[in-house]
Amino acid sequence: MKSKENIQDSEKTNKGIDYQVKYDFLTNVLNRRSLINALNTIYSQCNMGEDLHAYLFLDVDKFKNINDRFGHDTGDKLLISLVERIKPLLHEDDILARMSGDEFAIILKNINQNSSDGMRRINEVCAKITSELSRPFRLNQYEIFTGVSIGVRLFPDTDIEKVSDIIIQSDVAMYRSKHKKGSVTIYDETIAQEFKDTTLLKEDLEKAYINKEYVFYFQPKVEVQTNKIKGVEILVRWQHPKRGWLLPSEFFKEALKIGMVSKITDLSIHEACEFIASTKEYYKGTISINVSSREIEDTFFISRLVSTIQEYGIEANRIELEITEEELIQNFDLAVILIKQLQELGIAVSMDDFGTGYSSITYLHKLPVDTLKIDKSFIENLNVHHTSDKDLVLVKTIANMAKAFNLKIIAEGVENEAQLSIVKELGIDEYQGFLFSEAVDKERLLELVKHN
Repeated sequence: MKSKENIQDSEKTNKGIDYQVKYDFLTNVLNRRSLINALNTIYSQCNMGEDLHAYLFLDVDKFKNINDRFGHDTGDKLLISLVERIKPLLHEDDILARMSGDEFAIILKNINQNSSDGMRRINEVCAKITSELSRPFRLNQYEIFTGVSIGVRLFPDTDIEKVSDIIIQSDVAMYRSKHKKGSVTIYDETIAQEFKDTTLLKEDLEKAYINKEYVFYFQPKVEVQTNKIKGVEILVRWQHPKRGWLLPSEFFKEALKIGMVSKITDLSIHEACEFIASTKEYYKGTISINVSSREIEDTFFISRLVSTIQEYGIEANRIELEITEEELIQNFDLAVILIKQLQELGIAVSMDDFGTGYSSITYLHKLPVDTLKIDKSFIENLNVHHTSDKDLVLVKTIANMAKAFNLKIIAEGVENEAQLSIVKELGIDEYQGFLFSEAVDKERLLELVKHN
């Protein structure tokens, strides 16, 4: 027979286990499983048209950076402090839970949907949370600044078929808030349609890879003084079965989100290497490939690139990579490492779209790029008869700065002889633009190369 003490110890153990199963070990609020259980219960008891509740999905801003800079101990204390600030803002029957690392969820129960009071309460709670969490935290002698992005989904709703829809749709709304930098977004018909369109686009992007719908075009880079082709830039197009030809600006962001960009880049590399290998008897120039920040962050990018170059048996110095100014600066430290590794292999790197970002002379000095491409927006305003002093001075300044750093200079978007005349006068090395040729398919490029 168990003694009274043993029974009490057993009860304490069971309570401890039960607590660990239901609550988050760090913040002592409900965990993900308990939140989903509670949400299932509330949803199953809802009467359409009578009940209304709000599910809030919260994501802490810059949490990874805080962890990396100040350490995980400080990060843990920040999460505890966040919860301590949020709790007093909620009603007794509201539910707060930690869903994962820096993600939290709140259920505001029994919102009055027949008056403005319900929406007022949601807005007030969200406003108070964003205000409280924007105040600095003093942790481990550090002053920590953060914030929160919130997505809200009201339920029940005719568009919600199951509880997982509430969670997914609040997550979609939260990411809309994240793009607006620390705001609150309520899921509505507009976001629903955008989400549907985005989902379909993602599915199409994946099918396009399998169905080989990505097509590659080439635009010549022409030497200013001789008008001879010195290189080509490879550009991807998507031959969508329903929407027709799509430019990267129409699908690249979504491709980046789902990890498709790296696959498209790999296709570009293979196509570029195949072109060089198949034309080596009469084309001696380089071929440029656009790469994104995803490649800068990818540890295995260089090894895949080198492997493909070796597979086709071509020289590494026939390949040049183009990276936009903005992405180089945003990933500055990684970019410097990547560029140096590439240059050791003989692969040149070009800074694309120069002038559209926020480079300073210091950045340009520290980034060991080989080529500077002046963005076409600066070239299109150049005209011999109507060039303003500001337009000409700006392009001239960029050109002189590039020369001072011993960089090759390429002007994009040269469309008439007047612009070419100014480009030539400024001592720019090469140009691209409709004056010589738009982006063309491989067959047309071969004709241009052979007759140039």
